[in-house]
Amino acid sequence: MKINIRKLNLYSIILIILPIIGTYFLHSFLVTSYIYYLILIILSLVLTLLIRFKIKHLFDKSLFITFLVVCCLIYDVFFSGLTVFSKYNKSEVYIVKMRGYTLSRRDEIFFKFNNKSFSRRYNLNNYNIKELKDNYNIKLELKQPLKNIYYIKRMDLIFKDTNNKK
Repeated sequence: MKINIRKLNLYSIILIILPIIGTYFLHSFLVTSYIYYLILIILSLVLTLLIRFKIKHLFDKSLFITFLVVCCLIYDVFFSGLTVFSKYNKSEVYIVKMRGYTLSRRDEIFFKFNNKSFSRRYNLNNYNIKELKDNYNIKLELKQPLKNIYYIKRMDLIFKDTNNKK
């Protein structure tokens, strides 16, 4: 499929770039309360309606596409700010139990943190897959920029300490 570069405009480029940035932030944070997502969606909806009815000439696309662009933009700006803000916070180390893993399409590990289930990509090539779940825990080095939002600074698999079982 050949892409005509002349037909790509700024709006199309934004539609491609914003979700890619959002995907990066999705995997860089652990959000244990969904109230933040609800607030971002409501704010996006309000801004979309204001844009559509006050500045019609700037956005001649459909209401749904405008909502998606505004939603991605607010999401990216919010988590960009949290990334910068978290650089000034101290890291805390958490050891969590590995709930499982998958090797289909991409390597992922599953774990629970603050009673919420998460999955994150992790390279499992250097591990014995048969002993992975029974012998390893996940070490999370996290920074907390807001309550119930954690920035993942580092994530490692560590061998379980058989002397100190919790």
